[in-house]
This record gives sequence, C-alpha cells and structure tokens, in this order.
Amino acid sequence: MQNDLGWVEYTMPESGKSEEAINECRPVKPRGRTDFFFLVLNFVFIVILFILFGYCFFNGSIYRQINGYDSCGNVCGLKNSRNEDEMCSNPDKRNENFLLIKKIRYREFTIIDRQCVANCSEYPNYVQDGIFCTNGKVSRGVRNMFPTNHLELGAVAVVLLIAVVFADIVLVLLRYATKIVVWFTVGFVAGSLVILSIYLLYLGMMLEGIVFTLLTAIVFYFIYKTRQQIKFVIKLFKEAATALMYMPLLLFEPLLTVLSVTIATLLCVYFMLVIDSAGFYNKELDLFEKNWVMKFTYCLNYFVFFWFVQFIVGCQHFVIAGTVSQWYFTRNKSKVRSPICNSFYNLIFFHLGTICLGSLMLTIIKLIRMVMRRVKARKVYINWSVPRTFISPCFTETYERIR
Repeated sequence: MQNDLGWVEYTMPESGKSEEAINECRPVKPRGRTDFFFLVLNFVFIVILFILFGYCFFNGSIYRQINGYDSCGNVCGLKNSRNEDEMCSNPDKRNENFLLIKKIRYREFTIIDRQCVANCSEYPNYVQDGIFCTNGKVSRGVRNMFPTNHLELGAVAVVLLIAVVFADIVLVLLRYATKIVVWFTVGFVAGSLVILSIYLLYLGMMLEGIVFTLLTAIVFYFIYKTRQQIKFVIKLFKEAATALMYMPLLLFEPLLTVLSVTIATLLCVYFMLVIDSAGFYNKELDLFEKNWVMKFTYCLNYFVFFWFVQFIVGCQHFVIAGTVSQWYFTRNKSKVRSPICNSFYNLIFFHLGTICLGSLMLTIIKLIRMVMRRVKARKVYINWSVPRTFISPCFTETYERIR
C-alpha cells in the first residue's frame, strides 16, 4: 500500500499464500507524463532551428566549402547566378573545376586573386593540389578557407569494433572471474607505483623517488583499510554481470546510443557547413558576409547539438536503469517479461520530458564550464586593481563550484 509520503509499503503475505502472491507487483496508481513542458520546449527549439537552417540553405551553398569560389563569388564547377559586376561576366563555371590562387604584390599590400580554371597545367609553374592550382607560395591560411580534409571512416569502424570486442571480453571476465579482474586491477596500480619508485631511485632522482615511495606506501595502506569495500565492489560487479547474462540484448543499447550520437554529429556537421557557407558576397572584403540571423543559427546549431547528445545519453541511462531495476527487484526472475521493451515504452510515452529537462540542465552547465574554462585559459587581466581584487576570487570560486 501507499503511505502519506507517496512511498510504496510492502507487507509480508499471510501464511498459505502462493509464491505468485509474493512476487505480484501492481502499480499503485497509473503512470503519468512527467515534465511534458520541456518536451514541447525541445520540439520548439528543433522547429526554430530548421526554419533558420532553411533560411541559410537558400542563401548559401555547401559547394562553396567543397569546390571553392573565385574572386567574384562564383562557385567552381557549378552554374552560378549572374553577377552585377562587369568584371564577372561569365557565371557558368561547370567546365572549370579547379581554383587557381595567385598572390599579387601591390606596394605594401598583398592581394589574393582566385580564378576558376579548367586545367592547372595551362598556367606555368602551377600544379594541381586537390581542388587547388598552386605554385607552392600560397599561405596555409588561404588554403584553410576551403577545407579538404576527409574522415577515415574505415579507421573509425575498426576502433569501434575493437572497443565492442574488448567490452565483451571484460564482461565475460567480470562474470566468471570477477575477483581476479578486480584484484588484478588493484595490484597493477600498486605494482606500477612500486616500479616507478624503484626506477626514479635508480636514476638518482632522490626527491621524486622518496615522494613516490611515500605515495606507494599510502596506496598500500589504503588498499589494506578498504579491503572489505573492495570485496563489496566485487559482489556488485558480479551481480551486474549476472544481470547482463540474463539480458544479453542490453549490450546492444550502447551501440544504439553510438549510432544515434553519430547521426546527430553528422547532422550537426552538415548544418554547420551549410550555415558557414551562407552569406551575401562582399566584393570589397572578398568573402561571403553573414547577417545576424546566420550567426545566431550557427550558435543555435551548436546548442541544440549539445542538448541532443546529452538527451541521447540520458535515454541510455534511463533504459539501462529501468531494465536492471525491474530484473533485480523481481524475486522470481522467470516472471520477468521483456524488461528492455518495458523500459523503452516507459521512456517514450511517459518520461521523455524529464530526460529533456535533465539534458537541458547538463547542456547549460557544460556550456558555462566551456566559457569559463576558455576565459581562464586566456588569463584575462583587469587593469584596475580594486575590481580585480574582488572579481578574481569570485570567478575562481564560481568556476570551481561549476566544475
């Protein structure tokens, strides 16, 4: 039954009742949606992002980043709209796929002239380098205007495969050799400190050797004093491994998280490239200039990306916690039916708002930490001594609290 505080109180069944009565568990009251407002808020953010992204999409072209553009703003390899400038009379660049970059020295100024060309060999001393035609004297900063780096997907896939195999091996070891794994880890840390202390003393670094020797003694004393806690940790690992053995499909949930985060990252990168390519060409500055809407969309894209990553991780934690708790608190394990599906059902239909709220709070805290870490790394000094006396301790204390 339920008491005044909302806690569920279980009473021991009377003698003679069956085991089903002992294991029977009914919800005290119907489950309801939690924090639904933040789910709506998340949807509103997504709608606003897509509207602003559409504005950037129709005022930009991702091929500006891929193919590059000439000094008239025409993208190489594409048919562009006509430019009002008389010097840019031919906007059709479908047969001119390479970008020729020249550095012209005029008095004390250096002018970068870019042209779309069909073949780099037609120009003396110029060679093809990716999408560029260069003479080897173009600065790295100019080439970074058009990034041509490619992601090695094969290497990423191999790393993920190794991680999955290693995780499976550790899981099997934790199930059948939990005590060996835990004590081996503890012994490895302690043994490494012993070897490091001996090595430092051997090299004649007496001060460092003495410090690490004392540290090693402290670690050994700590291990001796917490040996009962270590045994308790071994039991926890064994219980967790047992739960995974009964529910092996739970191992695929982190893979689903990795897939979701990968899709979110690819979308963020694509949005970033489109937004970065958006703008209106400024002949004097020789670049595509962004208005405030495009700059705001750029920041909003990053914010929504961080929010979604935290949201995906929160969903993973909810599903795993719900599945394991349902399995653990059921006396008769054979009566557990589809705990993973039940956790997904509770997540989607009842608790997405709570996950949105938690992920939003984590996102805000992480962004504040990033800004404060950046400010602290730059070591911004204040010229006035009196404000600095008050601001510096306040900033340090705030940063440490948030960290």
